[in-house]
Amino acid sequence: MYYFSIFRVFFKIRERVYIDNQFIFYFIKTIEERFKVKVCSFKNGICKECYLKDICIFPKYFFYDLWYKRPNLFITSPKYLMEELEEDKKFKIDFVMLNEGVDSFRIFLEAIQGVCKDPNFKNLIYKEVYGYNIFSDTLEKLDLLKPFPKYDINEFLNLRSGVRKIKIKIYPTFVDFKYSDEPSNDFIKFLLFSLFSERVKSLTGKDISLTHFLSELDFKVLNWKSFEYKDFMINNEIEKFDNHKFFKGEFLIEGDLSPIWYVFELVQTFSIGKLTNYGFGKVKIIKFEI
Repeated sequence: MYYFSIFRVFFKIRERVYIDNQFIFYFIKTIEERFKVKVCSFKNGICKECYLKDICIFPKYFFYDLWYKRPNLFITSPKYLMEELEEDKKFKIDFVMLNEGVDSFRIFLEAIQGVCKDPNFKNLIYKEVYGYNIFSDTLEKLDLLKPFPKYDINEFLNLRSGVRKIKIKIYPTFVDFKYSDEPSNDFIKFLLFSLFSERVKSLTGKDISLTHFLSELDFKVLNWKSFEYKDFMINNEIEKFDNHKFFKGEFLIEGDLSPIWYVFELVQTFSIGKLTNYGFGKVKIIKFEI
């Protein structure tokens, strides 16, 4: 069972453009060349980054794998492969990758935006990207032609069970520790899960109790730096949080898949985006065991 992140990228046509495999291929190659970023590197059919066959940001043989094997790049409508699109038409590409590729995708998205300014691709206007996450045994089982799914929050709470272990590192943007000058690990756990529960309730109207998961997690705090609110507040006219202390750093969490995944899954899938009012930051998988 793999955990995939799917990003649906929308482009708008400026004047007129003919879309086919060759156009997409050179679009991708230009991204690699312009930004000195090798999108994927295969060795004997296995990606050297993720060490999983046929699971990479792009297939080995773009023209052939795109439709007939298990692509990581998928153009969501076949009609775009041989069609001349006129002004104001929309063009969309789904990028599918393992969760470890999420941070790489941010860099890649910047590359996409930059290449759209290239004279050869000036008629492609980057508009927006939508994302969701899903578990699947294989890429073949991902039906990207369907609309993005809308999940019920309780479905995820019921799905996450078992003895699988996971280690993740969380980089919150800013966390408010106004109740403690020297926050302990227990205090941080309590605060994060409390804020997370509040955030989920505000979005869904449902209460979620995460308290009993706290004892199951090995929770460590790394590299903390303290800020005063005024150090990063852009609008100095707001005085509501004067003299509150904030901390920026890294959390390292290790434990059973279930309790950690509730946090990770809900933040990602429901686009919570902010664990606190000051930004959730990013999550990186360090280790995953079955």
